[in-house]
Amino acid sequence: MNDKMWLPPNALDRQAQGSTPVGVFVPADRVFPGIQPTAGELKKLLTRLSRTDSLIWCARLNLIVSNATHQDHLVKQRFAINTIFSPEEIERIAAFLAGRKEPQQTAVFFRAQLLELIQWLAVHCCDLPGDGSTFEDPGIRQTFGKAALIAGELWGSRSYASVTLSASIQETRKRCLGAMRVGLDAASTGMDPVLAIARGRQMFLGHLRHFRPSVSQEFHEASGLPLETFYALTMIIAIYYLVRAPDQGGPREAASGLFGESHFAEVNRELGCAFRSYADFAAQTPEDLAGALRELIRDGQPLGSSRGLARIRERPILRMKDGRCIVMDPTFFGEHAAVGPLFAIVRKKTAKKEQDQCFVDFGEAFERYSQSVLQRMYPAPAAPMVARVAFPVAGISREGTEVEIADACLNNVTDVVLIEMKARWLPDECAEADGPSRYVSALRDRYARPEGPRVRPKGAGQLANSIAHLANGEWKPKVQDFTSARTIYPVLLCYDPGLQAPGHTWYLAEEFRVALAPDDGYADGDMRKGRFRVSGLIVLSIDDLEALEASIENFCLADLLRDYSRASPDRMSDIRTFLATSEYRKRLFASRGWAEAALAAIRDAEDLMNIPRERRE
Repeated sequence: MNDKMWLPPNALDRQAQGSTPVGVFVPADRVFPGIQPTAGELKKLLTRLSRTDSLIWCARLNLIVSNATHQDHLVKQRFAINTIFSPEEIERIAAFLAGRKEPQQTAVFFRAQLLELIQWLAVHCCDLPGDGSTFEDPGIRQTFGKAALIAGELWGSRSYASVTLSASIQETRKRCLGAMRVGLDAASTGMDPVLAIARGRQMFLGHLRHFRPSVSQEFHEASGLPLETFYALTMIIAIYYLVRAPDQGGPREAASGLFGESHFAEVNRELGCAFRSYADFAAQTPEDLAGALRELIRDGQPLGSSRGLARIRERPILRMKDGRCIVMDPTFFGEHAAVGPLFAIVRKKTAKKEQDQCFVDFGEAFERYSQSVLQRMYPAPAAPMVARVAFPVAGISREGTEVEIADACLNNVTDVVLIEMKARWLPDECAEADGPSRYVSALRDRYARPEGPRVRPKGAGQLANSIAHLANGEWKPKVQDFTSARTIYPVLLCYDPGLQAPGHTWYLAEEFRVALAPDDGYADGDMRKGRFRVSGLIVLSIDDLEALEASIENFCLADLLRDYSRASPDRMSDIRTFLATSEYRKRLFASRGWAEAALAAIRDAEDLMNIPRERRE
């Protein structure tokens, strides 16, 4: 396969000039003139592709372009393009990119496209003679390339159907929120699966056990695996069999992303048996996937819908009939490690009350986990000094009743950071094109102002309510001293990284402003409520907090929040983008908590593999 550079000559120079959060995919007819990007044309192409070969290559390409540990977008795209397309087709791709100001924001292959194609392949293909070597034929690679580009266009047409102009810019932004979330998911590489494993291990083996002592037994009943074994096997796959870079070396099987029970059984019999149970829990065959998708089609769901993706998320590993396995999507694989045990337990519960309690317990564990990160950032001082970080922040009302002001606060005397923590998920189907108002309603319901009589505010609404009561003197903190506080920074700390999608931080900040009903405003976007200057709402994901854990030694959190507020007063830019594009990017370091949890999971894996301690690094 050729090694021709596919980018225009000035593309690498442009990469260093910064980028926008907007991405563009290459239209099929710019590579294959005259092709029609329709479902009918895609079905015709699929009749020429052998299912197992095509699914493996789809997953392999996705492992590369969606790799969170290899950040060079251009290198990943070049590998995928050089693998599939001919020199003539590459020239057409280069011509398209030459006309774009930011080729590093343009994708030929991207995550949502490949997940779409996986579903079409599963349903409409079958294994053809010669399966196992069909991609050695340039004609088959060309057919696959056409199918991938059409799948990308079908995904885009469906996902962005709701993006239309409204009477006001505010209404247009609201209508686009679901599509923006879908777009973020399409291009997102998620978090490094090793770090996702580390977080999941901490949550389930540590914090959740305090609120749900039966979690290990419940997971074992749902999966056939002890939690420790689940995380050890997931770590082995993440280290040895996720294709982390296009030029990755190592054994041929590892470089290809393929693995199977034989690889584990060769190490020791116990490991082979454990992997068999793991595969029964986390893997599915092409026939399993096709059957589930056909059932959805009979229910009126189109291929590529959120319910189809949920099937891949639930079992992110594909297991062929000969026993070979490959991870279909590294992002779903990481999510499966981070929260998969929770949803496995929930699926075994038949009563809604029991299911709801699972999520309540996980929310409590999330608060405890977040508190542990804050404690490492701001260790408790020796007596008689008062800790700067408190959780929860208890208060007392004017009537003498106890109230909770916030889940946590950082008290810098004149600057106070109030933090509300939420581990909630928005149903995937809410973001689909047929329901933009439904998505906005779900977002407001979970993170701001739920509708209905006597319904308590949540997230942004809770913070606004607490600040308003502090400002009018109706509430006072029991332990913390806010008498010298001048500025309050309200922070919504969430588990869901989708709240960083374009427009979401703006929308929640607007909901916070409406709920706060400020007395006045300042030119820089801050508000006045009573004696307090109040910044706009700041949305932090747990990923952001973990990234700040060790970095906070190099700057003050309140200073970071102030600088971000000044850089994005309307919150149209999220704090992660600010961190990546400002001077703060030079002062970010890896989380110690992450490192310790990852090492613990690696030690479990080494124990399962019976690696002698003297051979461990």
